[in-house]
Amino acid sequence: MKSNHTIITTALALICAGSSFSATAQSAFPSQQAEIMRNNLTLHAQHGVCEAAHAENMSGLNLPNPEVSFGYMWGQPSDVPHKINVEASQTFDFATLSGAKKRVARANNAVAEAEYAGSRQALALSVENALINYVYQYQLCIELTNQLAQLKGLMEYAVKAIDKGSITQLDYNNIELEMLAKESELSQAGQGLETARLQLRAMNGGKELSPLPTAWPEAALPLSFDQWLASAQSTNAELQALQAGVALTAEEITLRKRENLPEFTVGYANELIKGDNHHGITLGVSVPLWGNSGRVKAAKAREAAARINLMTAAEQYAVTKRTEYEQAQILAKTADRYASLYKHIQDKNKAVLKKAFDSGTINVFEFITEQNNFFDYSLKHIEAIREYQLARAALYAPTF
Repeated sequence: MKSNHTIITTALALICAGSSFSATAQSAFPSQQAEIMRNNLTLHAQHGVCEAAHAENMSGLNLPNPEVSFGYMWGQPSDVPHKINVEASQTFDFATLSGAKKRVARANNAVAEAEYAGSRQALALSVENALINYVYQYQLCIELTNQLAQLKGLMEYAVKAIDKGSITQLDYNNIELEMLAKESELSQAGQGLETARLQLRAMNGGKELSPLPTAWPEAALPLSFDQWLASAQSTNAELQALQAGVALTAEEITLRKRENLPEFTVGYANELIKGDNHHGITLGVSVPLWGNSGRVKAAKAREAAARINLMTAAEQYAVTKRTEYEQAQILAKTADRYASLYKHIQDKNKAVLKKAFDSGTINVFEFITEQNNFFDYSLKHIEAIREYQLARAALYAPTF
């Protein structure tokens, strides 16, 4: 197994290089995920914010506004002619300073894009969880409907049995109470399913999601965690944003150094005195007399801090994802065990239980108790699958 340091170093190299190699999209519901990402209004708004940031960053690259001045001076005494002055000038940066400003603007654009990608990834995880919840509620309704049907069958038996004296009134009442409780569970599950549907519709820009998922998808974990982690780190929006921040601070250092260069001003001047017209060009230069060392030093400090933040975040990300991976493995094994035992119980135990009840080996109370145990096991099986699906979604969140 590779060390965390090796994995982190590889991942940072991929991030810094802007690698096109990325983890395969791992949404368990690719078509529904894609539809919601197209229609989600919040994501549209975030995209607008990103575009606005682009426009604002590039607006700072324009030349300063030209300056135009007009002067009219009266002569004193009265026989002295009046004088009219007209001047226009434009200030220019050194070419190297202009280039540095453009690179800073592009670096700011990269930060805005990474922040938008972060919003997109956060939404993708929320959508995945909402889809998992909808399938869970649907499967829960199916299971509770089946359980209620079994209790109704038992109730039909009880109606006939109490007339024959085969069961007591207490037994009959217990069966009726169990059926009422199951009807209440099913009603609550139905409300949960409707709430899940409405949540998906809201995420889908107010449009009904079609088709709605109803079955658990085949969703495996990566075979090689270390290889997957390096790829996942290269696509993680938070790490990309931090890397963009490192690149921005590096460009700001160059900009602060270039700001020590002088500015040039070129202009045209015209002076009119009693019919005599004088005109020509003017040249000026600013003298950065006091230097810029403090701002350069501050920019270097920000870059060093940004690099430390990136390395720390990458290390924490690796630890978090390994924990999520190991937890998902445990939940996958739990779900598999439930599935295996569920099939065994469904095929054999139900038949044994019915046979024991029909032969009088167990009474109504014992039958209901054992049946409830089977019902509870069935619901735990569905819950185990949901927990695994949620854990897997959290693990794969950066690659949706």
